[in-house]
Parts: sequence; C-alpha cells; structure tokens
Amino acid sequence: MSLNEDRLYALIGERLKSVRVRAGIPQTKLAAAINHLRTSISNIEAGRQRAPLYVLYELCYQLDIELVSILPLDDEVREIARVHVPIDDNTEELPVQVVETIQEILRANTRKL
Repeated sequence: MSLNEDRLYALIGERLKSVRVRAGIPQTKLAAAINHLRTSISNIEAGRQRAPLYVLYELCYQLDIELVSILPLDDEVREIARVHVPIDDNTEELPVQVVETIQEILRANTRKL
C-alpha cells in the first residue's frame, strides 16, 4: 500500500478550510496571525502547498483545534492494490492482502491433507 501524498494534503486542506469557514475567519486574518501570506492559506487549503508540520500546528492553534482533528485516517490516504478474483460466475475486486491471506490458508490446508 502506498501513501497518496496529494490526497493527504488535499484532505488536510479541506479540513482546515472547513474549520476556518465555520469559525468565520477570513484567510487574510488567519494568514496574518501566523505571519504568512493569504495566498499561502489559499494554497494550503487547496492542497497545492504542503505546509510544514510547524505551520499546521500554528494554523490549528489559531483555529482552536487539535492537529489530530485535521489528519486523515490511514485508509483515506493509502492506495490499496486490488486483484480481480473469479468467484462463482462473478469477478470480485479484492485487496491484494486479502488474496494473499486466502492463498496462505489454502496452502496450509493443502499441506495438512
């Protein structure tokens, strides 16, 4: 499973923007509070600019939220490889890890026979 960095920063940006908008804080005010340009805030919110960790901490502090509240879950940013597996008359798309586990179980049971 590989990390989709573009998705990671897009989700962080969307979450920051959502909190900022709900709080009624303009980008210019937030930018001034952390000594950055408004365009930086716009780019971070759009996922175009990858803010360093300390900037994310500052943004969250100014928005009165914890950093963890804007971080995506692992399954939101991981690209899971999938395999097409024929099952009865259908073809199912399963994660590679599931297919490998099934294969290990089948191998172990075959050895016991």
